[in-house]
Amino acid sequence: MFQLNNDTSKPAPFTYSLRSRLLLLLVVMLLPLILFSVYQAYLSYEQLTKQILTDNARDAKEVGNNIDELIQSTADLLVAISSSRPAQEQNFGELKQWFGAVAKEYPYYKNIIYVDLDGNIRAAASTFTKKDGKIIANVGNTAYYKRSLTAEGLAYGDFMLGILSNKPVIHITYPVEREGEKIAFVAIAFDLARLQERIVTSNITEGSEITVFDQNGTVIARTLNPSQWVGKCFKSSDIFTAATGGEKNITAPGPDGIVRLMTFQKTETTPWVVTVCFNESSIRNLAVNNLLKELTLFVPLLLVALFGWVLIGRDVDKRYKAARRLSMTDPLTSLGSFLKFNHDLEQDIARAKHNMQSMALLLVDVRGLREMKQGVAYEYGNEVLIGMADIIRNNLRDTDSAYRFDSDEISVLLSSTDELDAYEFAQHLVDEIAVSDLLKKHDWNEKLDIAIGIAVYPLDASSADCIVLCATEALHDAKASEHTKIFTYSQTQRPRKIKESAG
Repeated sequence: MFQLNNDTSKPAPFTYSLRSRLLLLLVVMLLPLILFSVYQAYLSYEQLTKQILTDNARDAKEVGNNIDELIQSTADLLVAISSSRPAQEQNFGELKQWFGAVAKEYPYYKNIIYVDLDGNIRAAASTFTKKDGKIIANVGNTAYYKRSLTAEGLAYGDFMLGILSNKPVIHITYPVEREGEKIAFVAIAFDLARLQERIVTSNITEGSEITVFDQNGTVIARTLNPSQWVGKCFKSSDIFTAATGGEKNITAPGPDGIVRLMTFQKTETTPWVVTVCFNESSIRNLAVNNLLKELTLFVPLLLVALFGWVLIGRDVDKRYKAARRLSMTDPLTSLGSFLKFNHDLEQDIARAKHNMQSMALLLVDVRGLREMKQGVAYEYGNEVLIGMADIIRNNLRDTDSAYRFDSDEISVLLSSTDELDAYEFAQHLVDEIAVSDLLKKHDWNEKLDIAIGIAVYPLDASSADCIVLCATEALHDAKASEHTKIFTYSQTQRPRKIKESAG
């Protein structure tokens, strides 16, 4: 039934080492500082976001003013031409010479034309010649012509590639009126490279990106990769919808998929919208950099703490483990200590309850040993106790354990064991001790004899305290008996089971 094994120890309950506790204490000390730094980084992110939006609004206004200034000078020229004598008298030859001189002086005016109400070009700085040699003389199918017919003042065409320059241009027009009646209009093909140059040289925040949309949602200027984006239309995009819908700020992915903080500003003189963007990830990076700066303040403290942990933690941990090992082991018999017994008993009862099995507790004592140790044979009394511990240890299974229960008593926990098996084990111990002559090798006058008390869960008790009390009662009966060395609790004349309330 019982397989002999020299290993009497059960796994000690899991506990953190002292070194681990020191590390945990270090973490607890530093955690509030780290959390505070993270909170500061969050506040930094919020403040940076507000600052970026403020800078965006300032930059958008700056760029919008530059565009208005640039377009206003063009508008002034158109007004001057419209009210001039050659335009009023429709002196096309003189107008042609004038247009040519102005275009030569301002190369970003790709062409200047005088158009009648039927869309015919009557005078131009440069003529439009097709591949077949024919001169283009009518612009009646263009957007700027159609808008000019109904406009009271300045009108703006759509983004297009100039016929002469093949460069992105927008036509700006102004009506020619005589005696309150519109007779024609003057148009300038404005080179968008000039607009691009103006926004690039604007005094804007480092890291900001500028995009200018026309009234159709077409990109007409952009600081980042203009060749890739200028001319593309985003009329149906959420960005252009927000820009023309009155929103001032949004956070959204741009055409390239990068999430940005965007601020919108309409210009005063044109139907165009300026968009100033700032990469949202750049704001996060700035906040993270601020966090790292905060954390560097704690680096010296952290290094000192880690140095102390490494320097003394190992030695302290070794001493702590040694002390704990001593607290779990009886130094005389090398059996488990009373502290370990209490822990293992609770665990064994819980395991037996979970598996619906029995377990037994044996209390082993030597009658007369206490008197021997109190007399002149103290050292021999210890030898008897050590010898008993060795015999018990050599008769245990892997799942069983033995402990020094009292100064002269030894407790044994037998797992998966009923009353009959426990009694057989106890009898086997009595026989082993008798064969060893352990109790006879002395000059002590009094007789030494073995006594064992047995209690079984759940037959006799259902809790740790009660099963100890039951085993103690059984041991008392065994010690009081002159003939019976082993008593089970069920053999006693006491109640069948000690109630929980008795504990």
